[in-house]
Amino acid sequence: MSLAEQADVNTNGSGFDSDKQTGFFQDLIKSFGLMRFWLTYSWEDIRTTYRHTAFGVLWITVSFFALLVVKFLIFRPMNSADSEYFVQYLAIGIVVWYYIANVLGSSNTFVPFENWLKNDTIPAAGFAFIVLFRCLFNFSFNALSVVLVFLYIGIDWHVEVFSLIPAALLTLFTSYSLLIFLGVISLRYRDIAQLVTTITRFGFFLSPIFWTPAQMGKIFDYLYWNPVAHFIWIFRDPILYGRIPWESWLYCSIVAITSSILAVIFYTLFKRRLIYWY
Repeated sequence: MSLAEQADVNTNGSGFDSDKQTGFFQDLIKSFGLMRFWLTYSWEDIRTTYRHTAFGVLWITVSFFALLVVKFLIFRPMNSADSEYFVQYLAIGIVVWYYIANVLGSSNTFVPFENWLKNDTIPAAGFAFIVLFRCLFNFSFNALSVVLVFLYIGIDWHVEVFSLIPAALLTLFTSYSLLIFLGVISLRYRDIAQLVTTITRFGFFLSPIFWTPAQMGKIFDYLYWNPVAHFIWIFRDPILYGRIPWESWLYCSIVAITSSILAVIFYTLFKRRLIYWY
């Protein structure tokens, strides 16, 4: 039985009848009932990409580690910090950045699922979970490289590290909301996804990945408002400095709330029009 057929069976067996009149929260509840399907589909999608290769999905880790080494060699001369500290600083910044860039680069959430969306046997809000889990799997294998770096160099652990758990949940919540919101508008206007990707590429240099706030001088007053910077800080600061950046938490919470409101509004207003935008 194919994955699509499994989803159809799960949907019908759970009483999840397709209904274009249902709102966002009803579809979200139905999507939670199919969580195993979203996970399986995302994992199989990644496995298929690396099938018949020597390292399999570990190529994600190998590629990211190689990228980290190259970035370190390029940006190390620009930073006066100790090499061990800088590689940790850089590793956290890059792994968080690439997760965010992966999410934003997948903003055409609904485009690959035209046949399923037209069939309407699966709640449309669920397709964002497929994309989200795909990004999360990639992040997990990338993060393995960072863990290896920290195990080799060593680090002083602080109790504030436990704040990474709510930080991860907040980031996942924001990611899902953005995938719904951007997914709706990029299905209607296909240039949106390309625009987001273009802006994201510039964002790498505007985010505190290889530079520190102290190095940027007065221009940092403007770079401070970059949302990506604050999502990096809520992960980096507890690990490296043993502190919780409360201002960044407030900023990220505002971004999360705003994106979730936009997601609910746009999904509710345009759900029934999605199939006509292909």
